[in-house]
Amino acid sequence: MTSAARWVILCTYIIICQATISGCGGKSMMPLEKFVITIQYPTEDRGFTCDLRVDQTGLTEWTVRSNSLTSEDPTVGVYQTNIGPQRASELRTTLEMLDKRGLPAHEPLPPGEDLPVISLEQNGQVRSERVDPHLSSPAICKTSEHFKGVILQARRNPIRTITLKTSVHPDAVLPNQPLRFSLFLEANGTENVQVAYPAPKSTRLGGVIVWAMRSDIPIEERWPQHSKQLTLAAEHLIEKILPQPGDENYLVLSPAQTAQFQCSVPMDWEPGEYDLRIIYFTLGSDPSVLNGRITSQPTTLTVRPQ
Repeated sequence: MTSAARWVILCTYIIICQATISGCGGKSMMPLEKFVITIQYPTEDRGFTCDLRVDQTGLTEWTVRSNSLTSEDPTVGVYQTNIGPQRASELRTTLEMLDKRGLPAHEPLPPGEDLPVISLEQNGQVRSERVDPHLSSPAICKTSEHFKGVILQARRNPIRTITLKTSVHPDAVLPNQPLRFSLFLEANGTENVQVAYPAPKSTRLGGVIVWAMRSDIPIEERWPQHSKQLTLAAEHLIEKILPQPGDENYLVLSPAQTAQFQCSVPMDWEPGEYDLRIIYFTLGSDPSVLNGRITSQPTTLTVRPQ
């Protein structure tokens, strides 16, 4: 092989390597600039917010800690989707133009109304602003509305979620007759989920509350004594069906598994009509434990006179 031929082969090899490194169209693959967009939605359940998080890759995580925003869906947990880097960059561009009412970096928002808070974190700085339809800039309000579509997209892909289902039977009791109900905890994501036992040994980790309010008394005439509340204890669990063993505080459910509990609680309520709700909450500092509070739809309960 002549020196000229070897030179042609060497040049061809260099060109091929450069094309491979540069990527399609000869453009170099530049790393994405890091940023995180978050929007926090307050709920009626204090301390249990709903948060949306989008990073520069478009990875989107929707975390629901209370079903009070979507009361028709008794589910809490984590959902994920990917809206793509271009769409994420477009959202960032809009938020970079936070209006003058936006706060300087690192300055916390002062106390105010329960409004969504939208934040942009990039270059080591965080800018936040409440989304007030009367005060926020049109760009911020438009972006906030756009996030609703992102949330709907994320909700199609549950990752670690739990759904509460209940059944009260019968719907009419005597004052001294126990209230019986069934409670179901369903895992409907793609990953295992760890949640609090309905009657954990440590009540700080979660549990179930039976709450009722007189519905046959006008709202303006209701007093605290017209409501009743009871925390479920271990002696109230008369039967349980667990798909896999748990401990005294937590259950682990695999996708599509359901834990079932038959409960019986004492009644000391006055005769009348009640709106009955069953509230389940799960807490834990470990990231593997789902944190959330689920309130069931109200059930009409009649307490008959003796």
